Amino acid sequence: MQRTLVNLTISTDLGDGCSAEIVIDSICNNTSSGGVRVASSINTAEVAKLAQEMSLKYAFSGLPRGGAKTGIKLQSTLNEEERFQKLRLFGQSAAPILQAGIYYPGMDMNCGPKELRAIYAGAGIPIGPPTDTSLFTALSAEAALQAYRKQRKPDAVTTLAIEGFGSVANHLIGRLSEKEFRVVGLSTIEGAAVNKDGYSKTALLSARQAHGNDLVNHLLPYGGLDKNAIFGVEADVFIPS
Repeated sequence: MQRTLVNLTISTDLGDGCSAEIVIDSICNNTSSGGVRVASSINTAEVAKLAQEMSLKYAFSGLPRGGAKTGIKLQSTLNEEERFQKLRLFGQSAAPILQAGIYYPGMDMNCGPKELRAIYAGAGIPIGPPTDTSLFTALSAEAALQAYRKQRKPDAVTTLAIEGFGSVANHLIGRLSEKEFRVVGLSTIEGAAVNKDGYSKTALLSARQAHGNDLVNHLLPYGGLDKNAIFGVEADVFIPS
């Protein structure tokens, strides 16, 4: 299985202070794959590193595809309609390589099924229900946590601090037993929330469904903190999601 390193960067100005960069690190079987990361601040070096990690991930897994990644910078002042308009515009600009199958974008941070459909729609490519790859990442994290628990007393509660409570963490918390694991701190791009006694699974999942990244400002007590507060939380396990 031949993998060719290309290190290709394609930049697009989306207007209004918004931009997008596709970094294709490698090509295998004439194609590459990697998620779309959407944020108010993102740079080429970060996207390039993520694309390189995708190359390593696919090579390690024996999957015949190259590694790539997209970073889309969207201003936080955009409303929902404007946001999806920018995503469709990105898809339109990337249409030649998407239609040729050179690069297949997938879900990543702040890019769920709706966002991915908007990108493909802009490229003129109809797609069915996209695979929620965050579930598989959550399964990997769960396996690591269960291995950690095997080293502890059976009745011990493992406390968790989660940086970036997004789709992966949402799947993960939904699968974990509250008798065994307790989230005492979490953060998103909107801030952090800390509770040394732990948040209930129901409170976390309900708040995220209702408020998305803003859930940290709706959790009590000690919500609405600076997002960097997560690094000072005392917990058994720190999870950078």
